[in-house]
Amino acid sequence: MTARVNEQINNVLMRVYKRAENLDGALLEHTFVPIPQVDSMLSTAEHHVLYGRRGTGKTHTLRRLEQQRRLRGGTALYLDLRIIGSESGLYSDQALPLATRATTLLVDVVNAIHEGLLDLVLSDERFFGDLNEISAALDLLADAASEVQVRGEVEQETTRTSGRTDDRKSGLTLSVSPATAGLGFTRSRERSGRADSTHRRVERGQERYHIVFETLAAAFGKLTSALGDQGLWLMFDEWSSLPTDLQPYLADMLRRTVFVTGVSVKIGAIERRSRFMEPSGPNGEYIGLELGAEASVIDIDEYLTFAQGAHHAQAFFARLLYRHAGRLLSGGDGRALFETEADFVEAAFASDAFTRYVEGSEGLPRDSLEIAQKCASLAIDRQISLPHVNTACTSYFLQSKEGRLSDRAVKALREIVRRCVEAETRRIALRRPTQSRNSIVAELYDQRLIHRREQGVSLPGEPASERFDVFLVDLGCFVERINKGHLRLVDHGLRDLGIVALDHDRPGGRDPAERRPGYALVPAASRWR
Repeated sequence: MTARVNEQINNVLMRVYKRAENLDGALLEHTFVPIPQVDSMLSTAEHHVLYGRRGTGKTHTLRRLEQQRRLRGGTALYLDLRIIGSESGLYSDQALPLATRATTLLVDVVNAIHEGLLDLVLSDERFFGDLNEISAALDLLADAASEVQVRGEVEQETTRTSGRTDDRKSGLTLSVSPATAGLGFTRSRERSGRADSTHRRVERGQERYHIVFETLAAAFGKLTSALGDQGLWLMFDEWSSLPTDLQPYLADMLRRTVFVTGVSVKIGAIERRSRFMEPSGPNGEYIGLELGAEASVIDIDEYLTFAQGAHHAQAFFARLLYRHAGRLLSGGDGRALFETEADFVEAAFASDAFTRYVEGSEGLPRDSLEIAQKCASLAIDRQISLPHVNTACTSYFLQSKEGRLSDRAVKALREIVRRCVEAETRRIALRRPTQSRNSIVAELYDQRLIHRREQGVSLPGEPASERFDVFLVDLGCFVERINKGHLRLVDHGLRDLGIVALDHDRPGGRDPAERRPGYALVPAASRWR
């Protein structure tokens, strides 16, 4: 492969797109890499919650689903919950009553649905013949979410003012002069009157939105009927950006008003940052949405990890790179330079570099694109080699992952890594819920430094009453030791024991058969518990 071609490849890799919300419809389709199992489940009319960490492709999946539904003649609307809101900071203002914050959120979401659908039907000629019926349904939806009540004391004040003025004047004048003599009499009378009356009524209170779920459900029902047999699909993204205490109330509104009308709802969320249900009574009553019973759960992380084998992961990320970069390259005759993702990967990466690149991505599409950019910037007009990948992974780990941690999380991560090296494994078991639900663990998980693999499992040698969540520690935590020859990966780091400490007294290190089975365990009394 010539230096010119390598330079073309790296230039394109440095311009790959990472945020699906910035893509137009054509790029959404061209860059999308389907996960067959996820696509199959989401294509049904059931309600779904799509879980996945940041960067797993939830937004891309939901936006493409919206596009596909429209192409098939259905009505679909994508809503980003991060940009819905009437006042800055209103939802997070703990000084306001919960009812006020929750009701305002519901109203804002319904208004966003109304405005989005209005724009859609006015811009799509498919709806022109039914505009009267659709408009009436949209008006009903807007009215259902715009009822305002004034609650508070009413003060009534009445003021009356009246007045009258009556003035009289009279006089006698006598004048004598050599020529004339005369007598004059003058009299004047002035009378004026005034009467004023003022009536004043003062209302003191706060305007509050008032939503009647029955009315709102009827509005959605009429709207669904007006839109036709294909119904309405609503995609709510960035659910976890909402304050946690308000999430059950929005979920409850969806359950009471949307789920009963035939609308299909898809929600993109981060599991550890989401709360869909809040108990509200002693007999099992609740506010919100019962996952599993009322909405199915899909965890996109389950399909992007090495758990399904190295070949599966490598095929996915080869296709991802090809869709984002390889398909854009053409030869002098205008034809595609690479016809398959395998051809592109073979040209872009040298020897085992692509395998290490996939390992370093840890199953996260956005992270993999970031690392590809860094690799390309280092390679310039050469193939991406193993040193390029190692340097890029280390840089990305330090800057974009570990570099964003709090001091407490950094200390906890170092303790975890130490125990993993001692146990020769990347898998760590944290007690549930005291450790696995800890805020520091949530921070490590959000920054993609630990990756959950199992929940609520029991471990050999531990009390039967103990339950653990099992996480895989990010490969970036060990890259420096691997590069220096202190550790080596076993089977791409996939198995329970993914790393082995090298024994320098024997070339090649310890035999994998000598590895100790088990997980790295952090004591329950750990300081970051």
